[in-house]
Amino acid sequence: LSDNEENINQDEDTLWETEIRILRIARQVFKQNDILQEMEVLMTEFDTRLEELSRERLHLSIDIKYLECFVNLLHQELHIIHSYDDTEAAILERVNNSLAEKHTKHLKVNILQHKIDARAAELTLVEEKLAAV
Repeated sequence: LSDNEENINQDEDTLWETEIRILRIARQVFKQNDILQEMEVLMTEFDTRLEELSRERLHLSIDIKYLECFVNLLHQELHIIHSYDDTEAAILERVNNSLAEKHTKHLKVNILQHKIDARAAELTLVEEKLAAV
C-alpha cells in the first residue's frame, strides 16, 4: 500500500471507535442536559425565594413606616407633656400651699375649739359655784 492509502486508512475510524465516540458524546449531552435541568430548578427556586423576600421586604418596609409614624407621634406627645411641666408645677405648688393653709386653719380651729371647751368648762364650774352660793 502506498503512503497515501495508509494515511487514509489511519484517518478513518473503525465502527467500534465511532460507536464509542457517539456514546461519549451522548453521555456528555446527557450530563449537560442534567446540569441544565438542575440549573433551571435552582434558578426557579432562587426566583421564588427572591419574590418571597421582595414581598417580605415590602411588608417590613410598611411596618417600619408605621412604626416611624408612631415614634413621631410619641415624640410629639412627649413634647406636649413637657410643655405643661411648668404649668403643672405651678398648680401643684398652689395646691400644696392651699393644703398647708387648710391644715393650719384646722389646727387653729382645733386650738380655738379646745379653748372654747376649756372656757365652757370654766363657765360651768363658775355657774355651779354661783348656784352653790
